[in-house]
Amino acid sequence: MPSITHRSIVSSSGYTGPAKSKAAHHGVELLRLREWVRGERVYSFLNPDFEAIVEINLFGWARRPKVIPITDIEQDIPMPESTLVIEHDGGFTTTLGQLADVAAEKQLSLITQRGMFDDLPHSARRRIQQQPRFEQPWKASLASESVRIIGFDIEGDVITKRTRETPVMKLLVHEATGQPHAACLVGIMPTKDLCGAVFTSKDPNPHMVRIPVSDRNLKVLNRIKLPRYRSFSY
Repeated sequence: MPSITHRSIVSSSGYTGPAKSKAAHHGVELLRLREWVRGERVYSFLNPDFEAIVEINLFGWARRPKVIPITDIEQDIPMPESTLVIEHDGGFTTTLGQLADVAAEKQLSLITQRGMFDDLPHSARRRIQQQPRFEQPWKASLASESVRIIGFDIEGDVITKRTRETPVMKLLVHEATGQPHAACLVGIMPTKDLCGAVFTSKDPNPHMVRIPVSDRNLKVLNRIKLPRYRSFSY
């Protein structure tokens, strides 16, 4: 790939002697990720005694919301949540209650991202009603007929809670010299995003980052004990 002009490798466990020799031969920069010890002087523009605190707004249902299926027929039909098995066109099956819980949490996440609750003070609540629709309907087989569930009517109270967390401090250093390449504060948000602030020698202002994390990588992050800024329920 001739367009690449600079090559680096990052490790959290260091490098063997042969690896260092091979990297030097090919002009590859070696970087190592380690703990940023509190009180350690990293950059001249950072006070070594500073401590970062992250204030986070968490949102959750005050109690389980009322979730009513929206079907393709007009009359109301009793649909037991715990026992009624529904099927997606792709062949996946679940119970009505499980699908309702997933839909309620997904809808809460969507409207939270839109900023609908940003003005709520701590411990305040707001009544909401949403009617999300499915891209593909679910099928429910009842005693008398087959019903297609096309969405839900979701109604409930959302409550906000503010919390303060201390993020993990990490330092990326050059393996050969030990000099800092970048410093960062990082933690995992309730939305499973990796959130942090990055400092470099070129820019004294922190660069904020927020990166979606897959479930597989989330397990790796948990093993290195990043703090999780958890959601809550009552």
